[in-house]
Amino acid sequence: ISVLYNEMKEKTKDNWRIYQGWDLVISFNDGTDKNIGIEANFEEDNKNACAKFKIFITTWGNHNESLKRWKPYKNAIMEKYSDCYLDEGETEGGNGRVYLHIAEIDGSNYDEIIEKLSECYTLLKSLADKVTKEQ
Repeated sequence: ISVLYNEMKEKTKDNWRIYQGWDLVISFNDGTDKNIGIEANFEEDNKNACAKFKIFITTWGNHNESLKRWKPYKNAIMEKYSDCYLDEGETEGGNGRVYLHIAEIDGSNYDEIIEKLSECYTLLKSLADKVTKEQ
């Protein structure tokens, strides 16, 4: 995660963070009711701690807050990622957050991970800037 953190921080010149040592995150429109972000992490498979790399677009808060935060972004994001699974916090045992499951990549495919994180970042950064101007 720390290697990806350094790469994305350098590539985007933005405020990527490592959350609890295992989650690479960035958020946009913090301090508003329209904040949204990217979360990414490795998932273990067959005793390989870095077997899969998963990328999500997410909003947070309780269920109603998450849905409200998701609303100004939903159409544009779903147009780009129409084939991705959208969990609007209704899954059993879920925490009420909205998650769009962007990618599950072979954890050893560094170039694809960087490419997909960059693509997702560029889209969200653009949308977040647009939403901010509309306020």
